[in-house]
Amino acid sequence: MNTGQYESTQTGLYTVYNKIAGLQYDAPYDAYISDWVGFDSNKDNGFHSFLLDKNGGVTDPRPGRVSNGCIRTGMS
Repeated sequence: MNTGQYESTQTGLYTVYNKIAGLQYDAPYDAYISDWVGFDSNKDNGFHSFLLDKNGGVTDPRPGRVSNGCIRTGMS
């Protein structure tokens, strides 16, 4: 699902520009994510966990490209 707020993940060669461990708020989805690995700073795209609640419990277990261009993964 592409919400239109950001562009979908583009194919190409990327370099990781930052990594953030731990739980953090994801405003576009009013949810939390963990283990962010940013690879496209122009589009704010990266790898991160499934969507989580404030306690770190999974609320949406869909993998792959189902967010604003980010790639959701299961375990860290």
